[in-house]
Amino acid sequence: MRCKYCGKDTEAGRFCSEKCRSDFEAFESRVQRQRNRFFVCFAISIVLPVAIMFVVDADLAALLLMIVFLGLTFMIFPFCTPETAESFSLKTSIRVARGLGAAMVVVGLMLMLFCMDLI
Repeated sequence: MRCKYCGKDTEAGRFCSEKCRSDFEAFESRVQRQRNRFFVCFAISIVLPVAIMFVVDADLAALLLMIVFLGLTFMIFPFCTPETAESFSLKTSIRVARGLGAAMVVVGLMLMLFCMDLI
């Protein structure tokens, strides 16, 4: 059996140490406390660029802005699905979510610079 938090092999229970258990429980309580903030940020990340598309004739900029906002949301709130946390460890799934969020921000900003003729 593997530790649910760090992924190390463990023979006794779901966690390899008390530290992993407390870190796992702290993350779960953080998810519960910040779940609504995540949904609000996610909705804003989609609704704001779509509103910009309708108000201003800048479809490409709004689409790239959506990518950047979603990336920032995933960096701030690295909440993965339970299936992802089961496949990897929770610690790894947090790193993956933050890494993908950072990649979205970098790609979105780079595309803004190149596609919007800002360079």
